[in-house]
Amino acid sequence: MSNLSDLLPSGAGGKSFDFVASGTLPNGRTVALRSDGKVEALAGTPAVLSNEVTFESGTTDMTACCYDPSKDKIFVAYVDAANSEYGTMVVGTISSGTVSFGTPVVFNSSNTQYVACTFYAGSINKPYISYSASTIGRSNVINISGTTPTAGSQSTFPSNQNGSHFACCYDSTADRAITVFMRGSSPYYGLAVAASVTGTGAPVFGSILTFNSGTSQEMSVAYDENANKSVVVYQGQSSQGNANVLTLSGSTISAGSQTTFNAAGTNNPRIAYDPDNQKLIIAYKDAGNSSYGAAVIGTISGTSISFSAEQVFNANSTDWCSLAYDTINNKMMLGYRDYGNSSKLTVREITSSGSTLTFGTTFTNNSSSIDYTSSAFDPDTGTTFFAYKENSGKAAVFSPATGNDIASFVGITEAAISDTATGTVTLQGGINTSVTGLTVGSTYYVQNDGTLGTGSTSIEAGEALSATSINLVNT
Repeated sequence: MSNLSDLLPSGAGGKSFDFVASGTLPNGRTVALRSDGKVEALAGTPAVLSNEVTFESGTTDMTACCYDPSKDKIFVAYVDAANSEYGTMVVGTISSGTVSFGTPVVFNSSNTQYVACTFYAGSINKPYISYSASTIGRSNVINISGTTPTAGSQSTFPSNQNGSHFACCYDSTADRAITVFMRGSSPYYGLAVAASVTGTGAPVFGSILTFNSGTSQEMSVAYDENANKSVVVYQGQSSQGNANVLTLSGSTISAGSQTTFNAAGTNNPRIAYDPDNQKLIIAYKDAGNSSYGAAVIGTISGTSISFSAEQVFNANSTDWCSLAYDTINNKMMLGYRDYGNSSKLTVREITSSGSTLTFGTTFTNNSSSIDYTSSAFDPDTGTTFFAYKENSGKAAVFSPATGNDIASFVGITEAAISDTATGTVTLQGGINTSVTGLTVGSTYYVQNDGTLGTGSTSIEAGEALSATSINLVNT
């Protein structure tokens, strides 16, 4: 038995039904329909953002991170401003909803800026980093043993090209890492270079491409595995939010025409790929709309990309967005600095459907003002890792709610039901008067932990008629 209609006689209104309980069910409890026809409580652990953990006690800048699935570790690269701005790295292990770190290791003992990283899968299965060392662009790969990272041989960009505002992604079809960056001296063009790596060798670069002959800064890049292309987003001319589609053949990159996703001032745009919906999501600060946090969906067609209408996710000044896709819960995870909440790290889930984004409940931890957020999803623990600057280097872990699949929601109990006993459940389309604490006129949704809340989810429960009654929607 899998459909509610199977329980009802033809033409019945479906206002309530008597079920056998699996487990003791309290009064006013949301319940799920089991395959054997019994009902059980929709329950689980609520989502939580952990307390922050320090990975670097000194002042840090420009954090970047990725997940290493071959070692089941989080890799973090950053600029250690308290140690002559050396490029530094550290390895984290996620367990029980928090993270612990090994000892930081220097990977570049000279002035370092704009660190970026990605996981280079395929032929080597290692983290890959790009950065400026005394203004010159460089890359190398990282080997992780336990919680100790070791840097491989460093490669210098062709023609000793200087650069800043680095970002990286991995093209799984071409088995290449792509680094995008801003030319380090005027004119500040947008540049891109691909590299191949064999075994433990140093990266071997192709030629550098100019994808935008104009100012290009605050970059982010993501690979779209459905289109087999990458997209770079950046603050371009007149501070607009711009994007280009990048196509890789061997180690040679070509670029489609520039497209604008936000014609107003755009700061810190970040892009990530949603493999379930085969779309790209871009989050950014819209300086043309009160500096609110905003997002759009991008769809690649050929060598161009189109965008959905902008949606605001934070009606306060916003900065330092980061994105990572949760492949278990099929949600994009968003972190950002919320000036409306003491500039704390704020985290929320994004659900994508067609050209619409739905933003979940906000979570904050005990951090004060933060900068330079970056994030990575750990599929082994089903959690998302966030690294950021709070003067010192900090990190936190977001654990999503767990429990029944809320899509199996069938109704709400009208009274307590003992285990294996029979009791009445108000079905969708009926009015339940056994709930408490509701706000009249508010729309309530079934939360991932089975509670009713106003935070939007994929399952709308209904509208509150009073503090103790709800009119369940008829789906």
